Amino acid sequence: FQAGPRTRTNGRPILSTMVDFPAVSAPLSELDSVVVPQRKQDPPPMSRLYLLYPMLIAVAIATLIALGVSVVPKSVVAPVSASKGYEESIPVSRNDNSQQHRHLVATSDMLEKLQLARAKMMNQLQVEYGSYTDAIFKSTVVEQEGMPPKETTIGRSLFQTKSPPSWERLQRKLKIKILQGQASPSPIQFVWATGGHSSSAGHGNLFNESYTQILSQKATDLFAAVGLDFVARPHAMGGTSCGNEIAICSKEIFGDDLDFLSWDYGMTTGGAVSKVELYMYRAALLPTRPGFILLDAHNRYFGVGKEMQDTLGLTAFVLLSQAVRPLTMKFPDTAIMTQNEIAEMPTHVRAFRCGSGVEKGEPGCLAQKYTYDPDPSEPCNRRSHRVSWHPGWKWHAFYGNILTLFLAEALQDALETIHHNITTGGMDPNNLLDKLKSEDDANHKQFTESTLPGKYFDKDLLAIDDIPNDVIYRKPNFCHTARLPSLTRYQGTLTESPEFQGGSYEHYDRGYELSNVMSNNNANMTQMPLVWDPKSYQSRCTKYRVQIDYQDFFFANSLGESKLLLPNPS
Repeated sequence: FQAGPRTRTNGRPILSTMVDFPAVSAPLSELDSVVVPQRKQDPPPMSRLYLLYPMLIAVAIATLIALGVSVVPKSVVAPVSASKGYEESIPVSRNDNSQQHRHLVATSDMLEKLQLARAKMMNQLQVEYGSYTDAIFKSTVVEQEGMPPKETTIGRSLFQTKSPPSWERLQRKLKIKILQGQASPSPIQFVWATGGHSSSAGHGNLFNESYTQILSQKATDLFAAVGLDFVARPHAMGGTSCGNEIAICSKEIFGDDLDFLSWDYGMTTGGAVSKVELYMYRAALLPTRPGFILLDAHNRYFGVGKEMQDTLGLTAFVLLSQAVRPLTMKFPDTAIMTQNEIAEMPTHVRAFRCGSGVEKGEPGCLAQKYTYDPDPSEPCNRRSHRVSWHPGWKWHAFYGNILTLFLAEALQDALETIHHNITTGGMDPNNLLDKLKSEDDANHKQFTESTLPGKYFDKDLLAIDDIPNDVIYRKPNFCHTARLPSLTRYQGTLTESPEFQGGSYEHYDRGYELSNVMSNNNANMTQMPLVWDPKSYQSRCTKYRVQIDYQDFFFANSLGESKLLLPNPS
């Protein structure tokens, strides 16, 4: 048990619980509308709303792909590859029915589809950022000493050259996924989860404007091109540090099927690098062995990422805040523009930078920081959390595009390497998969057999005399957390609600409203109910979804005995 603010005794904190049970993973749906729990004497009824996203079917492009014709628009610079492109590979007859040939044909088709998806993505950036696209998102890297710089995107220059071992390990994970997907009759997922505080949750903005949602919108087609389903879970929580509760409950909050987990808790971790280390340690124990990226990090966290990469064999990237700041200065300066020039600027650069200020200053950089409904009386225009330290929608779009380019470059490298191994290397796909898994096992063994942290050990955990360090850092556990968003809430595992196993941000057991529980005879309340407080829900804004993170809790009776059965059957 760990004392925490998520359980209350008539408004006072009591124990929140942490203990291990298998979690069932499922993609979470997202809705543009908002449904706020209603005040009722009984548990709020579940609203079953489903939104079918329209699918845009490019018939002409699909036809050309089937004919083997490249349709990359000439106006778009073709993605720069890390190795020789598939165009230079040895052509093979498509009449060969060997397994190796089938993988070769499939990989060749994927490469062409990925080029098309990247061209589509770059076209969209051109629409959003106009003539400033190249200045903002293009870059160069020197891959080998003595070689001339190669043109690429910031998705590579910000990550590959800074963390070469992690780049190779991310490629390996992607190669394993792609090869497994080619052999699997059912879809294979690549699951990204975002952990972070209120800024990363998108507070102040609309929910679909957060950078995780931008990543989901932009990366889905890229992963579909290589036969994978991309799932992004925006599970950041306002006012929350990465440790110790979130770190120890990572499986229940983010899921046990993660491939990649981000950390964006710079404002709330307070320089406690020990909590960052615990966050990565616990998640690295998941069966899927996820990679990590520390976002908007300060220099004090760089050492943790490097330790995880070099000493423990993990995939660990660090995107320093000081590396992103110069990129924002490549946006046009609205302060020196005329009103006519401002009106003609592309949407994603207009009023983003005023002088040296980002989303602040005149003319209009602060006023246009957030989006507003055209109806001035719309309650969502007065939504909460529109404060100076929360970034606006243009910053989230910029950050989401950086992360999309990061994954796009890694996908390109992974797929080209597979193609090269099968063609030039003559490797059997099954042997290649076994080799990649063996390398992954070796890195995981390096992690599991490493010594426990000594340099950054958490002082709060050291104060717990009766729990050995290896139990905290490495042993199986389970959490019983009421926090949202968390996968065990959405899947019905927490409250033994099988009717909610679909797993969505809308369809889950909300529990009881606080006022209804308070008005009951507490002396007769023996079970600890799951409770939500209407004060934390933005109930006036119903036209748009604004947030999904809430500090729900378990309510304990202060007038008598309260019980909570752990573990429950699920």
